[in-house]
Amino acid sequence: MVQRARWFLIGLILVSLGLFFLRPEVIWQSSRFLHGFENNSNNLNETKKLLDENLALRAEIAKLSVLPKESAEQKTEYILGDVFSRYPFNFKNELLVDVGKNAGVELNAPTMFDKILIGKVTKVFGNYSLIQTLFDPGWQSAVRIGKSGVQGLLTGGIEPRVVLIKKSDKLMTGDIVYNVAPGLPYGAPIAAIKKISIAKDQSFLEAELDFTYPINNLISVWIIKNNEVPATSL
Repeated sequence: MVQRARWFLIGLILVSLGLFFLRPEVIWQSSRFLHGFENNSNNLNETKKLLDENLALRAEIAKLSVLPKESAEQKTEYILGDVFSRYPFNFKNELLVDVGKNAGVELNAPTMFDKILIGKVTKVFGNYSLIQTLFDPGWQSAVRIGKSGVQGLLTGGIEPRVVLIKKSDKLMTGDIVYNVAPGLPYGAPIAAIKKISIAKDQSFLEAELDFTYPINNLISVWIIKNNEVPATSL
């Protein structure tokens, strides 16, 4: 008798739980949760895209504020290249892409992720090319920072940074770093200032950078075609 009552109680509980989860508001809330979890990666990608666009826009505003306008507008052509994966031996200092001479890629051609400068082509073969990124220890290029156009030198490495900034110059975290070196897209955004400190020699300021893209996870890049800007050795 006791056992029969126990089974009756268990059955009653299960029926109650079933009715609870069949309630429209519970089903709706559960659906919202699962849908949000399912689309979490899409939301992250959208946020990432907005951050990249914001960086490019802020760099354009800074460039127009302090740099002379270019004499003539030039239509830029790009070649889309997919990045070969070398997982687990990923190197931040270089990328290998699936386009080369046969697609019109030229030596020293600047390479972009969306509108952000990430490096240049250093070796070109028939159907693939090697790109040196800003994370290469040998990278050096002139940059300016923020609306006031503070000058500095971008140095590559595992953690690229801007050095040789005058101590009297005014800059702040969040300021956009953009290219002014010959041979690379004039005014192209590179990164944002993350942290400012005094150099070891106490003579200059230097800045750590915040990049909006994960260099090891790039799937594709844009290589500028028929680059007419004078090349420079970096």
